[in-house]
Amino acid sequence: MKRVFIIATALLLLLGSFACQPTPEKDIIINKGDANKFPVTGDIGDGEKNPAIKALLQIESVPFAPYDAPKRVTREGEKRSGVTVRFDAEVDIPPVYGGYAVTLVEKRALSDETIRRWAQYIAGDTQLVKMLEKSKADYVEELKAIQETLAELQEQYDTAVKYAETAPSWMDQVQELEGWIEDCKQGLADTQKKFNRAPDSAVSVPLDLNDYPRGEWFMFEKADGRGVFQTMRGGNCLAFWYSQTTSYQWESWFQDLSSVPQEDRHWYNVLQEKFSFTKEQARAISDAALAEMGELSEYVQTSFDKGLLIEHNRVQSQVWRVEYSRNNHGLPFYRQLITIEQNSSAPPVVGAPWEPEFIYFVVDENGIRYFTAWGLGTETMVLVDNVELLPFDSVLQRMESLLQQIYAVGTGGETEVRIERIELRSALISLPNEMNRGISIPVWHFSGTNESNGVTLPFAFTIDARDGAYIEPSLPTTALASYG
Repeated sequence: MKRVFIIATALLLLLGSFACQPTPEKDIIINKGDANKFPVTGDIGDGEKNPAIKALLQIESVPFAPYDAPKRVTREGEKRSGVTVRFDAEVDIPPVYGGYAVTLVEKRALSDETIRRWAQYIAGDTQLVKMLEKSKADYVEELKAIQETLAELQEQYDTAVKYAETAPSWMDQVQELEGWIEDCKQGLADTQKKFNRAPDSAVSVPLDLNDYPRGEWFMFEKADGRGVFQTMRGGNCLAFWYSQTTSYQWESWFQDLSSVPQEDRHWYNVLQEKFSFTKEQARAISDAALAEMGELSEYVQTSFDKGLLIEHNRVQSQVWRVEYSRNNHGLPFYRQLITIEQNSSAPPVVGAPWEPEFIYFVVDENGIRYFTAWGLGTETMVLVDNVELLPFDSVLQRMESLLQQIYAVGTGGETEVRIERIELRSALISLPNEMNRGISIPVWHFSGTNESNGVTLPFAFTIDARDGAYIEPSLPTTALASYG
């Protein structure tokens, strides 16, 4: 049975790790480039122990020429099994340097020194502590803010009730405010309980990374109470968030207002107001952080999102999310948030070797409010300077065929798949019998919508640019196996 999954960032923050991936049903074939032209580290070449990687090192590169494809493609495929695929898509092929490369990537292992240095950069002059228990004085300000918010909501509620007496359309606003008031009252009650239990002065335990065993997740905090870190000694992930009581509203969430809950739509209006904190200012802060934290030179800025930092239902600041990804010789890694689970008729799938790799900062005019470096790897060798890619007509035919397999209804119904954007990108995929190494390859990323039985849903889909194989670079291979 075919289903569509939305992969939220929260899923990437689950405590856990993935085991060794099963061998894909189809061998992965790559070419070998001129290793002398590039830095080489690790156990490569004559010292390589893995027969799968040794086999990959035997194929020669091909001469480089820029990929030939139109800037836009419009075509309608033949209906099969009730599925029609329509292309009306922009085609984005970024310039590359040296060719469409295939590289070997090793899973990072963050050292204690790196964890502390990154955390200290984000924390600034504030001490890092293993545990922080707030004092009663800390909760006084928090209680005051919640009480002020509750008073404002009550005032808005009373006004809405008055208007609803003569204009029934105001009842939606009345019901919305009732929900906010109830949430605010609950937050007030919870914070009051914390205040009652709190000591008169803050209690903290200094951070010592040696207190934590390697390979297990742990958390620590800033001594001022405005920031929590999560990581693992020897792992390849570190996350920071400003406060557990804050949330965000992002402009990208409101592209289709019809799918946005009524109670959240007022945030859309706030987001349309002019931001005094600009995208360029946000980029300057995050670029400086990336450079000064070090060890992240392989990543390039790929996207922005404008948002609001919310605490106790009030806007605290205007923020920007600045995302960075691995760059494979000019092809940025594409981290998709939408994935299609294959049905029984779809081809074998290759997934990522570990959790999807990405870095992003959420910043406002005061600095970093959120930071995530997740699924990190390190490029250790270029295996091919320039790999041969499928001709564009073959790519379109392959894409149409795969979508018809995956969306085949088989019940007499009809599905229309509309492809609206086609992008040449890179992705990190698994190798047979490997859990700590993968290969970065050129891929084609397709996105658009599918409509069936009056319901329209977004989709995103990725295939290997070398042979058209269906891949899921946003899911580890072990996770794919559980979707059966």
